[in-house]
Amino acid sequence: MSRIYKQFSTTALILSIIAIVMAATGVTHAATRSGNTQKKKVTTKKGPPGPRGPKGPKGDQGVPGPVGPTGATGATGTAGLKGDTGAEGEQGPQGDPGKSVKVTPIEPGEPECAGTGGLSVEEQGSGSAVPICNGEKGPKGDEGEPWTPNGTLPPGATETGVWSFAGETEVYAPISFPIPLEKDIEQSNAHIVGESGGGVCGGTLAKPTAPAGVLCVYMASARGGSPSAGEIYEPSNQSLGVSRSGAMLYFTLTGFGFGSGTFAVTG
Repeated sequence: MSRIYKQFSTTALILSIIAIVMAATGVTHAATRSGNTQKKKVTTKKGPPGPRGPKGPKGDQGVPGPVGPTGATGATGTAGLKGDTGAEGEQGPQGDPGKSVKVTPIEPGEPECAGTGGLSVEEQGSGSAVPICNGEKGPKGDEGEPWTPNGTLPPGATETGVWSFAGETEVYAPISFPIPLEKDIEQSNAHIVGESGGGVCGGTLAKPTAPAGVLCVYMASARGGSPSAGEIYEPSNQSLGVSRSGAMLYFTLTGFGFGSGTFAVTG
């Protein structure tokens, strides 16, 4: 009896172990089959960064981009303050003294200039003179006319001059034309006026003028003698009027006096 019980207990133990194994195997199989239809979510954790790798080689330069538009001109800035005057520079070295030049005339006929004459120029200390000769004499030109064509005052041209007198009772003051007139001037076109002019004589004592074919005599204020208005005579025949070469002014005085003036005559 005791041996039978012992054998039964051992068999029962073995069967229990087999049942436990089979039950576990069934659970595992069931779990495995269930896993075919639903994936298990896996959670990963980021680890710490690894060490930096070595620097790679420099790449090729890219194509330049298009030039951008010119920007707007900026506002003009305010002028800066005037700077201080700089210090005066040092005086430069004194230059060499200049050299004088000796000039000696070369008379016509002397051999230096083949008889034409000229000047001999020698720089101080050079020891040699340089001749500067006159040019050869040119051919004689045509005989010219004195002063102006035909030797007379051209039409519209004006010549001026001065006159004066001193005396008592009766005095004469001659006026002369450096360039003769083309013809005489009648008495009606010869006038004696004051310092500021008058009538056809629109000039002044300081700036005498006269219309064409007219003689204007401008008289300054006389001192003493109270001269008369005066008359203008031709010197050659003592008749009133003006000759081609000039005229004679005539005044009467109450006492001693003197006067002066200017004149203008226009061809």
